[in-house]
Amino acid sequence: MLTFTEFSGSPYQVGLALGRFGAEAIHTTVMSSPAWERAMQWRDHEHVLAMQEQVKVKHPYIWDELQGLARGLELPPDDVFAWNVRTDLPDYVDADPTMSEAFDAESATVLLAGTEGARIVHRQGGDAHLLAHCGIAQFRLDPAGEFAAFVCPGMLPGSTFGVTSNGLAMAVNLVPAPQVGVGVPSIVLCRALLEAPDLSSAVKMLNQTARAGQAHIGLGLRGGTTLLSIEFNPETVSVQAIKPGAVHTNHLVHEDMLEQPRVVMEPSRQHYNEANALLQMGDNPDPMDILGKSAHLAATLAWADMQINADEVLWSVYTAPDAPVRFQMRDARHI
Repeated sequence: MLTFTEFSGSPYQVGLALGRFGAEAIHTTVMSSPAWERAMQWRDHEHVLAMQEQVKVKHPYIWDELQGLARGLELPPDDVFAWNVRTDLPDYVDADPTMSEAFDAESATVLLAGTEGARIVHRQGGDAHLLAHCGIAQFRLDPAGEFAAFVCPGMLPGSTFGVTSNGLAMAVNLVPAPQVGVGVPSIVLCRALLEAPDLSSAVKMLNQTARAGQAHIGLGLRGGTTLLSIEFNPETVSVQAIKPGAVHTNHLVHEDMLEQPRVVMEPSRQHYNEANALLQMGDNPDPMDILGKSAHLAATLAWADMQINADEVLWSVYTAPDAPVRFQMRDARHI
């Protein structure tokens, strides 16, 4: 069952509390998984060490958050860093598109933009053993801003979905990278976006930062009808304004990214094709229904339905599409 938690304080203090929140699940479940074992093989690699230096220089407060996270988990900081950046590790998922068992961050998103507002619906997959250990958390960081986000044991917030006090709504689809660069890890970039005041600032930050890997981000802002679908890799940032709707899973699909090196896992391809076909079938598609009918995720940790209005982002979190609302949220607050 998803829980609700509040974290506040300095970045290190928040990371420490977040680590304690997830410590039991990490030690009893995650550390015995093939995904953890594979990530740990890279913890001392020069690529990982280069990413650490990038985070220290470009996002020192997130580096402090990671140090607190490691302390709260009672694990070496290098182990926790490697786990958080695993989708940006070389060969974490083999280039063979059928090799998906090592990728444990499956997700899918529907973006809908209309004249009366915008909507982001996200389904977050993951390890079924973590179902009882995840939740929604409200973060108040000093001196940074306030946001609410999905939290998973051992991970920075920002890799799934969240909304800020400024009304920035975000859903993330992590994408395994066949080629990596010297830059900031994808999860750190996504975490940093939770500090962005608006859409243009978010895009500017992504364009001006060296990027280590790949991801897709759906972004909307309170008071606007524009929804952005953003894909990035070490070479390119692709930004599309969505009208009327779009689907995303765990591979790059923007036309100007199709010639870029990419991994397309078969579950992600099937999920995308089926969800996209359902989206095109009707004039008033139900995104919750689309993601439910096209589901190829081994397990679902949470659903988020974000309605972006003129004066608020009103969003609901579910454990299943036909389940009662687990948490009702307004911007970064639980209501």
